[in-house]
Amino acid sequence: MSSTSSSSGKGNDFKLQPGDIILTKGPVLFGFFGHSSIALDHDTVLQIEGPGDKPITESFESFKQRFGVKKNDWIKVYRCEYPNAGQKAADWAKAHYKNSDKTYLVTLNLKSERFTYCTKIIYQAYKYGVSKDTINDHGLLIISPYALVDNFNNDYRLKLVKKY
Repeated sequence: MSSTSSSSGKGNDFKLQPGDIILTKGPVLFGFFGHSSIALDHDTVLQIEGPGDKPITESFESFKQRFGVKKNDWIKVYRCEYPNAGQKAADWAKAHYKNSDKTYLVTLNLKSERFTYCTKIIYQAYKYGVSKDTINDHGLLIISPYALVDNFNNDYRLKLVKKY
């Protein structure tokens, strides 16, 4: 797997930071393209994958092996540059979803935690763990992985820090 650097981190020197948002090309589920997860620390990501699943944590290395090895696969890591926002989002995600019995289901309720999906966890972590002003939700009912990045407000905008 080749890795190219964008703005920071060179080769294998790249380190995740808490709150980093990891987007991938696949899988396609319910018409959504892509998948997302959130870094809890320098090596652990939290995610939920599909119908009936519960949130899981795994090492970033394992995540890269599962989502970034096919010919046309890619992984992008984005970072919120607002001071301490990433840590606060990671702490919120950990407290509300790590080792929980919450279940994967795409619903129109962005506030509910009982049923969730990959980008909803990230949305909630930043919206409720950092500030209600982090994300423009202007009536959004469902957030797709690719739309997530563009919905962060200017003060909290995300920067692409690594691409695999």
